[in-house]
Amino acid sequence: MKAASERAARLTDQLLLFSRSSTVGRRAWSVNEILEGSLELLKRLIGDDIELDVSLADTETFIEVDRSMLEQIILNLVINARCDANRRNGRRAHSCDSAPSVGV
Repeated sequence: MKAASERAARLTDQLLLFSRSSTVGRRAWSVNEILEGSLELLKRLIGDDIELDVSLADTETFIEVDRSMLEQIILNLVINARCDANRRNGRRAHSCDSAPSVGV
């Protein structure tokens, strides 16, 4: 029963994401800038008992994306990692680096 409800929740999330997909809010954003802008919120969200270690890319990396969607992805990653950090002495490390461009 629990597994079925989790699958239903994931499907609902995917449908909501698909329904919001558009190119209206998309533009080139610096990944480092978005991460830096989210750090205070993320630190408050995970609490004082977990250390958030973020390493930004040495070179500026830009992606074409809806900023709010990328912020939501980062938020989800950190929330999911919070549970894992509780099992690993309260520490999680996240890093950002550039990769070769892939044509879409």
